[in-house]
Amino acid sequence: MRHQLEYLAARALVAIIGVMPAPLVRGCAKLPRFAWYTLNRSRRRIAQANLAAAFPLRSASERRAIIRAAFAHFIGQAFETLKFSTLSPQQMLARVEFDGEERVRLAYAQGKGVLFITGHFGFWELHAIAHPLRFERLACWLVALDNVRTSN
Repeated sequence: MRHQLEYLAARALVAIIGVMPAPLVRGCAKLPRFAWYTLNRSRRRIAQANLAAAFPLRSASERRAIIRAAFAHFIGQAFETLKFSTLSPQQMLARVEFDGEERVRLAYAQGKGVLFITGHFGFWELHAIAHPLRFERLACWLVALDNVRTSN
């Protein structure tokens, strides 16, 4: 029952966001940011521990500001992704840019696969949504290189 209610709430949110203009979506995304930071104690504690380890010389207030900004970023990004998912394929393609399209098409024409390597910047999450509108479907693997050590 709980899962059904969560599903219905999510569908209602998508429906509402789908009819809203993009500037209003961005404005509305600001509302849950504070609540997400305040109520999500477990994620906040993880972020605090990670930032304390990564930036031991930064003050607690500086680290809190970074965490609040990160929480705000992800809520805003979630709203933007929900809005993007309600657009028509033509509207989606009008909002994305493909760099290297000719190389991708050449590889596909030769029956080869393509390995996309991207940095963790930009709005790369939309790539998985927009890619199949221009090319074939995309399979994604996330490789995290955590705690990589080299021996000397």
